[in-house]
Amino acid sequence: MSKIITYELLGYMQAYTWYGERVYTWLVVKTNESGLEQIKKDPLQDYISFGVASVEYVHFDVYRIERWEDSKYFYERRTKEPVEKIEAGEPIIALEDMPCHGDYAVVDY
Repeated sequence: MSKIITYELLGYMQAYTWYGERVYTWLVVKTNESGLEQIKKDPLQDYISFGVASVEYVHFDVYRIERWEDSKYFYERRTKEPVEKIEAGEPIIALEDMPCHGDYAVVDY
């Protein structure tokens, strides 16, 4: 059985548009070890190609996912708690002003 390890980052980014508006989006970023390392090196990036002037803040909870298969089944094991957090920049919108009922953008990184 071969095991594949991936990561799911749950969180959000806050940015300024070209018109000076403050915006945010909830994110689910799916990546591998290499992608996770790239995100850690440069977390303040436009993950969904908003076309924003600048990304000011990101916050992610990182979950580890192990997948493997045998001849009959696929198996998956996920961490219940984040294995780490990634946070960069300064918030420009208070968390309580970001409705939780918004859609999440799902991104393969």
